[in-house]
Amino acid sequence: MKILITGTGGFIASNLALKLAENPGVQIRGVFHTKLNPVLQKPNIELLQGNILDKKFLEKAMHGCEKIFHVAALANNWSPNSNDFYEVNVTGTENILQMGLREGIHKIVVTSTAGTIGPSINGSPVNEEQNSTLFGHYEKSKKMAEEKISDYLDKGMELVIVNPTRVFGPGEMSKSNAVTKIIQKYIEKKWKFIPGNGDHIGNYSFVEDVVNGHILAMEKGKTGNRYILGGHNLSFTEFISIVSEVSGIKNKLAAIPMGVIGLFGLVEDVGAFLFHREPQITYSWVKKYKANWTTSTKKAENELGYTITPIYEAIEKTVNWLRGKNNLK
Repeated sequence: MKILITGTGGFIASNLALKLAENPGVQIRGVFHTKLNPVLQKPNIELLQGNILDKKFLEKAMHGCEKIFHVAALANNWSPNSNDFYEVNVTGTENILQMGLREGIHKIVVTSTAGTIGPSINGSPVNEEQNSTLFGHYEKSKKMAEEKISDYLDKGMELVIVNPTRVFGPGEMSKSNAVTKIIQKYIEKKWKFIPGNGDHIGNYSFVEDVVNGHILAMEKGKTGNRYILGGHNLSFTEFISIVSEVSGIKNKLAAIPMGVIGLFGLVEDVGAFLFHREPQITYSWVKKYKANWTTSTKKAENELGYTITPIYEAIEKTVNWLRGKNNLK
């Protein structure tokens, strides 16, 4: 079986390619845009450089494939041109669907984000039926991409959406691997602050679980459905305390009021607009962080057999990988 994976220069897709390549009966064709990931140079992984906005390239990439994992996306918090989000995430996804339909692809799993579902309301965990606040161009463009997928369901295509939360773990240290970067900075004793009072809830998912969730979605996902691929609901303080306990590193952390962080985000936004420089944070990111993201994975567990690695085990694997990769104590 030949499977196409887009976005293999990134965090989730590269891990997915490596996992699928463990099966000797599977041939992977991995599409990357700019950065070749050397760990993917395996006998049963074929790597193609190209752009998902190029339909002729996609036709070549899809030829002979039975299934597609469409993971490629512009997942930044900022771009010099906000239209880039809609070009890559919306038009790129529609190109995958159009060419997939033309090439007779059996099934496509599209990676979206839990950001399209929105934060929790009144403390209740969100599920796949919710559609709430969208904070930035990334979430808005991914929501539009999900709507494009709905347009193709009546054309006989088998299409499934997966919605990962805040993914962390070993793998490519891309911008979409921001949580792992925080863990790395903490064990390097470079992370020195807590945003606000640290009680804002996020859902932290281990990359191995998210990769398995993609595979399960391809095997068992119901067409037209979306599945949250999440993990543990934790405040930032709880999460960083586990990192500290597992790593044995205890940093003194200063609490920075969210008002101060929000003001800094506004200043960074102005600088980005005036000087076309990438901001360290954006105001939309601050607003997103201030919300609580308590998330339910019951649908994925019940329909796919999705499982969640215990948080201490997941962070221990990540810390050990970081220490080995960077020769850290």
